[in-house]
Order: sequence, then C-alpha cells, then structure tokens
Amino acid sequence: IYYPLSWIKTTTDLFFNLFNTAQKTKRSLPEEAECGSLDGIKCWIREGTDIDATDAYGYTPLINAAMLGRADIVKVLIDAGADIQKPGQFGYTALHAAAQNGHLEVVQTLVKYGASVNCKNEDGDIPLILAVRGTHAEII
Repeated sequence: IYYPLSWIKTTTDLFFNLFNTAQKTKRSLPEEAECGSLDGIKCWIREGTDIDATDAYGYTPLINAAMLGRADIVKVLIDAGADIQKPGQFGYTALHAAAQNGHLEVVQTLVKYGASVNCKNEDGDIPLILAVRGTHAEII
C-alpha cells in the first residue's frame, strides 16, 4: 500500500488535533469537523461562517468529515452549501478522503450529491485508485 509521506503526516496530525481540541474553549469550523462535533458544525453554520474555510493543512470541513467517516456531518455540510468538489492539500477532495479511508457510507453520500468520481488529485489519482490501494473492496 502506498501513502505519500505528506498524507501520513497530515492524517497523524489530524488525529493528534482531534484529541487536543477538547481542551480548547472555542473551535473553528474546520476544527469542529475534525472533532466530529455535529452540534458545533450546526452552530457555526447558523452563525454564517464560511462553510468552505480551510484548516492549517488546507482541508475544508467537508474533507475532514469525509476523512473521519462522518456521513451525518457530510450531509449537513452539503445541505448548507459546502463545495463538494473543492480540493484540499495535494488536490484531495472529500471523495478522495472517504475512498482512501474506506468510508462507504460517505462515498455513497458524496456520489449521490454529485461528487465527481473522475476528479484527480495532484498525483493523478482518482478516488477509486485510492480505495484500491487501501484495499477497500466494499468501495470498489
């Protein structure tokens, strides 16, 4: 299985942040998505926060939610107007993140809402290739 070193670092940092954000008193919208806080996401949406704001790694809340397998948050963000095709770091879209991490329900949700299955990241990989590399047969 091939994972770019930068992707491994980003994913490791993401999960490190997941545990550390509990100590914060106020989180940004991307951080709420990293933490999987549906109530926090809804609060930021009600306040009119930029739904496609990025975190320090260039990932949107939609990409973070897809990476963590949170189909419920993915649906809320899309319904609130999140750009389903907006790429983050290395050209990864939410569909790339969900496919690479084996989150079938998120993949199905994103495709249902119109995510392109043929979009390529900076390495030229479509989400299907990432699912194959991750041995996620249920997505293939």
